[in-house]
Order: sequence, then structure tokens, then C-alpha cells
Amino acid sequence: MASTTTASTPSQSRPRTPDPMDDSVSSQTLANYQFPTHRYKRQQTKADRIPLVFVACGSFSPITYLHLRMFEMAADFAKFNTEFEVLGGFLSPVSDAYKKAGLTSAQHR
Repeated sequence: MASTTTASTPSQSRPRTPDPMDDSVSSQTLANYQFPTHRYKRQQTKADRIPLVFVACGSFSPITYLHLRMFEMAADFAKFNTEFEVLGGFLSPVSDAYKKAGLTSAQHR
């Protein structure tokens, strides 16, 4: 008589790691949105400076090297020319409701 048991595969025996893309962008609402505060520095390294977080808003369709580079340029300016200490920076792409011609869906931006 043949055995009917099957060996479990590793994916069946381990819990699945959550994929951030599983949470559809379209399912996010103002009520369930949480600002990702875990992504910026919690501690200032220079107590005499004013904390600063950059936010860049735009289409970012597609995002380019220069979009990312502008954070570095702004951080350098803040470091050498102001009393601010940069704790982080965020890109804030427009909503799919913006309806700009050729706009890539928010999930891919």
C-alpha cells in the first residue's frame, strides 16, 4: 500500500514575509494611512541644529537619478549654509486621480 503523505515544501512550513506591494495603493485611505516615521533618523547628531525633513512632491513618472540627487544637493546646502540637520527625505508622488497624460500608476512610482 502506497503512502498518501506528502512532504511539505519550505514555503508551506514558513510564514510568508509581507510584501509592501501587496497593500494596494488604491486601498490606502486617509483613515488607514501612516506616515513612515520609521524611515528617518530618530536622533540628531548635532544638538545645536534644527531638525529638518525634506518632502518632494511631483509626478515622478518616471523617477530619475536627478530626482534622488536633489535630496543630496539640498542636504549639502542645509549642512553647509544653514542651522538645520537633515533627518530624512520623502518623495510624495501625485495620486492616480491626477490623470496626467502618460502618468505611470502610483503602485509603480
